[in-house]
Amino acid sequence: KVIGKHYLGVGMSSTDPHKAGTAITIRDRELLERPFASLTNQLDGMMVSHLATSDALIPDSLNPEVYRHLRQDLGFEGLLITDDMYMGAIEEHYDGKEGWIEQASLDALAAGADVIILKYSTEVGSVLSTLSREVERNAGLEISVRESFERILDFKGISFTDGSDKHPEIRISGGRSIEHTRSGQEEQWVRRRVKR
Repeated sequence: KVIGKHYLGVGMSSTDPHKAGTAITIRDRELLERPFASLTNQLDGMMVSHLATSDALIPDSLNPEVYRHLRQDLGFEGLLITDDMYMGAIEEHYDGKEGWIEQASLDALAAGADVIILKYSTEVGSVLSTLSREVERNAGLEISVRESFERILDFKGISFTDGSDKHPEIRISGGRSIEHTRSGQEEQWVRRRVKR
């Protein structure tokens, strides 16, 4: 699989987003975007950086407009992945408040990311709990998570078979079943989310 990174590019930044947030002024967005736009149909995924390249002054990985642009204007259909959420640019954006990693992860998914990267596995449970609670309250987020789930399965080469009862334990709306089984905590979470 081929992942393009870091959209929109980090070469123009004078600050390392691992350490701190940085906003850059884009004089020629088309020029910076050209490598990504030319490879749109060849990339399986694209990693979105934590640079703030819009007037909104929020990291691109949290900016719904960036994801909308990638999907609608560039026509990108692959996975959209955040850079590691444990970077200074993200922590700084949330002022290091308690629960910032959970909120940042939720905000990235709500903005349009399909996958978030967390370098510490100890936070996965709390992020999943936060996401689960929010999906219960927010139908739009639930639809977005389902769409992301389907893109992840496609990325992994897992196909759907309409009308099959081959693996009835995991269901997607419309009676489609997944030709793959999972194990452990991930499978339990997936089962709860997709059976609804």
